[in-house]
Amino acid sequence: MEEIKKIKVIDIPKGELIKRLNNKQLINFIVPFTIGFLMLFGGWLLRVFGLIFVGYTIFVFIKFKDKVVADVYQDFLVVYDREDENLATVVFWDEIETWDLKVSQNQEDNLYVENKDNEILNISMFGIGRLVVYFRKFVFDKNKNEKFKRQQNAKGSSFSIGRAFKGLKKED
Repeated sequence: MEEIKKIKVIDIPKGELIKRLNNKQLINFIVPFTIGFLMLFGGWLLRVFGLIFVGYTIFVFIKFKDKVVADVYQDFLVVYDREDENLATVVFWDEIETWDLKVSQNQEDNLYVENKDNEILNISMFGIGRLVVYFRKFVFDKNKNEKFKRQQNAKGSSFSIGRAFKGLKKED
């Protein structure tokens, strides 16, 4: 399987933009800043830690580059290249064959998208749930786990609650 081909950003088709996803999530800076700020009103030890929290949060906020990771359109998804900001991958919702989510605790989460030509796109980002929302909206039925569940339900499971209680009779 090969990777889905990339195109130049200027060649991205026009469409109705629904959501732009950045790698800089504001909530990740607001929470520690607020905690640090509230610590400033405590005892001297809390003030020291509060200053460290606030200072570190401001430092990271300034140093951390805000970069667009993906754009969600009504008809397609655009995923921007990490190394070359002039390249992007466009995947139309109706061309997606399957998608699968791999969540990691210590690293970026991965979303694997396979199109009808068996080409794969790996989307890695923190807070990938912001993107999965749109996959569930536009291509819910293409999720590998959902497809597997449907296949198992179509076959009939080896265990059934109805079969489990079939032998039990009501005692009078």
